Amino acid sequence: MTQRLLRHKPSGILHAYQEIYAVRPDFEEVEDPNVIDVEAKVIEPKKTRAKKAEPTTADSLAALDLED
Repeated sequence: MTQRLLRHKPSGILHAYQEIYAVRPDFEEVEDPNVIDVEAKVIEPKKTRAKKAEPTTADSLAALDLED
């Protein structure tokens, strides 16, 4: 069973069909809500790489101030 619906053009919200709204220019009749064309855009996540840790050397450990 197809239900008559009205779509508000600026907002895209569907409403039950009512004659008073159907005559307004900012509403259009939609017969089947499953037929409405919706453009879907899939955005792929940006791929990032983790930075490789620098190897710890005796010189870099000596540079640290480890006094208590």
